[in-house]
Amino acid sequence: MKPEKRLFKLVLCVPAALFLLLISLPLHAASSKLLVKPNRVRIGAFYNGTRVNLSAEIPRGCDVVVEVMGREIMEGVVQKVRRFGLWMNGEEIVARGAPSLYLAMSSEPAMLTSPSEDALWGYEALGKRVSFSGHMKVTETNRMFKEFLRLKESLQLYGIFPGVLEVFSSSGNRSTVRGSFKLSSNVTPGSYQVSLYVIQKGEMLFRESAPLKVVMVGFPELVYRMAKKHAVAYGFLCIAIAALTGLFVGLAFAKSKPPEE
Repeated sequence: MKPEKRLFKLVLCVPAALFLLLISLPLHAASSKLLVKPNRVRIGAFYNGTRVNLSAEIPRGCDVVVEVMGREIMEGVVQKVRRFGLWMNGEEIVARGAPSLYLAMSSEPAMLTSPSEDALWGYEALGKRVSFSGHMKVTETNRMFKEFLRLKESLQLYGIFPGVLEVFSSSGNRSTVRGSFKLSSNVTPGSYQVSLYVIQKGEMLFRESAPLKVVMVGFPELVYRMAKKHAVAYGFLCIAIAALTGLFVGLAFAKSKPPEE
C-alpha cells in the first residue's frame, strides 16, 4: 500500500475513533441500575397489599421521578348526577388510554406539585393521554378526569407522592436514590413497568425502566382460571358455595336460639 493511502486512512480513522469515544463517555456516566424488590408479587388467599422497594445509582446533583404504570385499558365508569335533591347513577362514560395502575414519586416535591405544561410525568401528563366518550359535553372533560382520579385514588390504584424518594451521596460522582411504594390489594395480575427519570438542572438526563410482575397463586389462581376457562362450572360452584353458606348460617342461628319454655 502506498504511504499516501495509508496516511489518508489514518487521518479518517483517528477522528472517527475519538468521536465514538466522546459519545460513549456521557452515556456511560449517565447509565444507572434500577433495582425493584420484589420484582414478582404473588397474590394469594391472604394477600392484602404489599410494599415494593426500589433503588438506583444516579449522577450526583440530579433529581429523580419514578413512575409505576400498568397497561392502558378501556373501562366504563358511571357518572353521578343529582336529581330531585339526591345523587343517582347516570349514564355510563367510557375512559380510554388510562393505565390500570399509576403511581408517581419524586425526590423534589415541586416536580410533582408544580409541574410544567410539557412535563412527562404526573397527572398533568396523564390527562393528555386519557379521553372520555359517552353522554357528556366536551366542556365536562376536565371534571370527568378529576372524578376519575378520585375514584382511582379511593381504590389506591392511582397516587402522587411528592418528595418521598431519598437521595444519598455515594462514592465518586454518584448518588444513591431509595424509596418504596405500596401495591394495593385491588391491583390485578399482569405486567407493570417501573420507570426512573433522572433530571439535571430541569432537563431529563436519561430514563431507565424495570419490569414488575403480579401473579395469582393458590386458591385465587384456581378460581380465576375456572372463571376464565370453565365459566359454566364456575357458575355452579358459586351457587353451591352460596347455598352451603346459607345452610351453615341457618344452622348456627338455630343452635343459638334459646329453648322455648
